[in-house]
Amino acid sequence: MTRLFYVFLVGCILSGCSSSNSSEESLTLIEQLKNTTWSSSLCESHMGHPYTKHSFSVSTTELIFDYVHYGPECIEQLGEFTEIRPFQLFGQLTTESGVKATEIDILTIVLQPGDIEHNIKDLLHVSADNLFFGLTGREMECEPENLRVDVVGGGYLIDAYVCDQRPTQIDFEHVYTKQI
Repeated sequence: MTRLFYVFLVGCILSGCSSSNSSEESLTLIEQLKNTTWSSSLCESHMGHPYTKHSFSVSTTELIFDYVHYGPECIEQLGEFTEIRPFQLFGQLTTESGVKATEIDILTIVLQPGDIEHNIKDLLHVSADNLFFGLTGREMECEPENLRVDVVGGGYLIDAYVCDQRPTQIDFEHVYTKQI
């Protein structure tokens, strides 16, 4: 009986250490990212605007996205707006490519009839002055039971896709460069 108690005690201590280590990694990453700004060089479609560039700043609990809409070929600026998304970091995992990434949930409003708030499950990988998110959207293999929104845009409809599962790959095609 005493031996069983010690096995239980050691198990509790070990599980406590692993969860605090994950918390420590998240806190370290937040401290590393806090008060930084990351910029995407891509000109891509966003919210029905076909030519958009964006950057985001990181606070302790929020990602502040700044979007700039342009005319064709991203030359003439037409408008801009800011979107604030609360986030939460979790533990690390090893992706299919072998790099370590941190699990991140980003609260996002999905624009569709009813404007639903949704926690986007994603990955975050930082390498020197480059930041990458996970491979999401139609490129990831979404299990059918996890598909929440799939609206192909056109006309006045905005293209929207939400898969309620965490990606397993990093999207190395979309790089964010550290600005500050």
